[in-house]
Amino acid sequence: MIRTAIAVAALVGMTASTATSAQTTADEAPTAHVRYTDLDLSQPDDMKLLHHRVAMAVNTVCPIPVAGSMDDIMANMRCRTRAIKGADQQIAALVARRTYAQADTKGLSIQP
Repeated sequence: MIRTAIAVAALVGMTASTATSAQTTADEAPTAHVRYTDLDLSQPDDMKLLHHRVAMAVNTVCPIPVAGSMDDIMANMRCRTRAIKGADQQIAALVARRTYAQADTKGLSIQP
């Protein structure tokens, strides 16, 4: 089981129980740490749960403006797109590392 956290650009801190807390400074975008220590990412249901946690964090750090201009709405869409893309890239890297680690433990097959 992979046990660590995904730091997602433009998100706010989030624990495995989905509690959130803001972590923002004036010089950086909000960031979230979406924990998945309780998940087995080789299981489809756990991957779905991880994606749900990412979506909840995106909703927190890129809140949809209740009333705003078209520029505000477009900025929100860009925020959400960047946050999801960043999370997806990190998840893909985790899965690749896990696959590589499993393949490595099986050894190599050398053939002429």
